[in-house]
Amino acid sequence: MVLDKPLNRYIDHTLLSPMAMDIAFEDFLEHAVKFDFYSVCVSPYIALPVVKAMAPYASIKVGTVVAFPHGNIPLELKLNEAEYFINGGINELDWVLHYGEVLNENWSNVVAEMTSMARLCHQAGIVCKCIVESTELNSRRMLENLFRAIQDAGVDFIKTCTGFGSGGGAKIEHIQLWNSLRGGSPTPYIKASGGIKTAERALAMIEAGADRLGTSHSVEVMDQYNALIQSPSTGGESTPTEIPA
Repeated sequence: MVLDKPLNRYIDHTLLSPMAMDIAFEDFLEHAVKFDFYSVCVSPYIALPVVKAMAPYASIKVGTVVAFPHGNIPLELKLNEAEYFINGGINELDWVLHYGEVLNENWSNVVAEMTSMARLCHQAGIVCKCIVESTELNSRRMLENLFRAIQDAGVDFIKTCTGFGSGGGAKIEHIQLWNSLRGGSPTPYIKASGGIKTAERALAMIEAGADRLGTSHSVEVMDQYNALIQSPSTGGESTPTEIPA
């Protein structure tokens, strides 16, 4: 398997635990700088301080979550929450779709939410990622309709899971399905998140079509990955983008 870029640049280094203490965030940011992850994705209460802390590191974007983890708040509040973080200098917003509306197939409300969030983010130059809690959805048809709605609304990313749902983490088959629906188009991009705890799992998600990975196990993933590419079985010849089959 050959990656398009080094593995670290696929990763949104994530810390969203409501129980995380300040020391955890200090270690977290040190690891972000050490590994040069694409972004950090942090809890809302710490998001704006992290924007300031990461200002010297231009290669690392800062993201946070909106309407997390359930998504079932009025759209006006969701937009106000997003605008607060946009005004605070956030680069990327991962917002939770009201997936009860998806399950009820209230598509007009779903599309209105997607379109409104995409417009707000894009007017500010912010990356817009819609978390759909894909493991809670109950049919291929629903997954397909949801993907097409996101594509039509102009949302940048479809993202699998919050990591707090009851259905487990990201599923390979969902990534493969959405990747096939893109055809020759690069968008919407696909972010796999939830349950990505090993380098093997991370690489499998990328191979299935994921453009970004959200994980709170970023350091373990990178340590395993670096051990893999430096393994004697590769003959010491592998570069960071070449992975033994």
